Amino acid sequence: MSYTIVTNHFVMNDIKKCKYFKRNLGLASTVEMNGDRAFNQKDQFSFWYNTNYKTTIYMQGNIGTIIFYVDMYIKDNVLAVYKNNTEKIVQHNPSVINEKGIEFFLGSIIKEIEEEQKEKDKDREEELKKPIEKPIGDFNKLKINPGAVNYEDIKSYLDQKNKDRFNS
Repeated sequence: MSYTIVTNHFVMNDIKKCKYFKRNLGLASTVEMNGDRAFNQKDQFSFWYNTNYKTTIYMQGNIGTIIFYVDMYIKDNVLAVYKNNTEKIVQHNPSVINEKGIEFFLGSIIKEIEEEQKEKDKDREEELKKPIEKPIGDFNKLKINPGAVNYEDIKSYLDQKNKDRFNS
């Protein structure tokens, strides 16, 4: 799965120090359409980001499948990491970068997101494995409030009627 990271210019300068970083300025953010300028829809993430946050981001490059953008309006030293349009805000940590390198810092962020995703998937699987409880109908509801009955109530009423018939 590919990741997209949006940050400010200061943090991007640290990311550009990675030996695997490839400069790629991407597509133009706007294109001419019917005599007017419109946002370029070919860069889907940039278009989505602009639609949601009402700001233009500029592609800076990539490391493998991780694509990096700069948003000039982000004032805090944070990284917004996107995977499938879900956002995770991570604080920039220059001490870790100086000590272990930018590769370790980015790798730890991705590892954390992957572990969170595995945990969510595991919880979802456990939720799906739980047996579905059948709703229990109220056979008295047919006599008390016939306008508010559902299928289970009718089934319960018929089952009760059959039991009564065999008991009599």
